[in-house]
Amino acid sequence: MVEWTDGRLDELSKRVDDGFANVDRRFEQVDRRFDQVDQKFEQVDRRFEQVDQKFEEVNKKIDEQGQTMPKEFARVDQKLIKVDGQFERVGERFDEMVLHFGRVESELVRVNDRLDGFHRSMAWVAWTLSIGLLGLLGVLTGIVATKF
Repeated sequence: MVEWTDGRLDELSKRVDDGFANVDRRFEQVDRRFDQVDQKFEQVDRRFEQVDQKFEEVNKKIDEQGQTMPKEFARVDQKLIKVDGQFERVGERFDEMVLHFGRVESELVRVNDRLDGFHRSMAWVAWTLSIGLLGLLGVLTGIVATKF
């Protein structure tokens, strides 16, 4: 009877170890997804830095033109026309970034759904282990009771 119980305990221990190995693999997958999300945010940060740099360049040009405005009013108008074109490109880039944020949000929703599923799985495992341990306790109580 003890060999059977030991065998069952070993089997249960192996199942638990396998379950936790699966959980570890899932956490590694989630970690990889977060790494990908981090890379996307880094790309967005670089884009914002580029946009900031463009704005700094434009501000510098506007300041220079503002100082020489009485002499070169016509040249300032031409420069502003070019700047307007740059703002349109910046607007297009901003629209692209909004699309990227939408994709990031959908990915985060998907990760959240996976984490919810993981939470439900862990609750199921906890209940299963609790019930199994109660059953094991009942068996052990029965074995002890029959010996005395």
